[in-house]
Amino acid sequence: MKTGLIKKDGSFIPIPYYNLLKYSKLLTEKYCQESLENKQCFLNFSKNYHTFTPYLDFVTRKLGYVIYNPFLVKNTILGRQGLILEIGKNKAFKIPTLDDKTLNIHKLNLPLENSVIDSNGLVYTLSREDRHPIYMLALLNYYLASDYNLYQKYLDFSYDKNLNEIIANIRFFMYQYCGISDISKYPDDSLVVIANEKYLTLEDINILKNEVSKKSGSLYEVVPDNNKVKENL
Repeated sequence: MKTGLIKKDGSFIPIPYYNLLKYSKLLTEKYCQESLENKQCFLNFSKNYHTFTPYLDFVTRKLGYVIYNPFLVKNTILGRQGLILEIGKNKAFKIPTLDDKTLNIHKLNLPLENSVIDSNGLVYTLSREDRHPIYMLALLNYYLASDYNLYQKYLDFSYDKNLNEIIANIRFFMYQYCGISDISKYPDDSLVVIANEKYLTLEDINILKNEVSKKSGSLYEVVPDNNKVKENL
């Protein structure tokens, strides 16, 4: 499927999905070389990016480029405000930027909140209104834009799926291939945890088990190489 960037003037730059981050870095470097003002603009934008590089967010949010066919969904764009739109349809989804401040990134600690945990044990805290799959979309877009091997695995997962189907099923792909775990906290303070134990430290696993036990919640473990989870506790 054709992927790439659409410029402000409407012209299209074909780029393989897995090279989008690399190309965004080149665009950013060129922009910064044009003037000190441009360089300062980038420095201001990127000051809270410590976990993820800022280039993909910068070219879309600040320079006005649009990603064409993100997530390999035909006739879809990822626009300047983080909006994902299927051309000809009214419904849109908005994904967050990947700066540390927006994602509220930290190590696992108490109390447990709505969150996504990555393969390095970093926790991205969500508000009660945020949806886990939308945050996972933001992470997946970054991963696919820079990882050819993951892109190859994603081809089978995404085949013939529309955007709603991608969102509905994204959790299992992220569990299996990106090392993601997640925590859902409900209004009654109960917890449901999907733990990818392969990527969590023993200390983190014990924290999760103890808190789930206290809250009468549920802890599920990701089953390797299978789109399933099994109850652990």
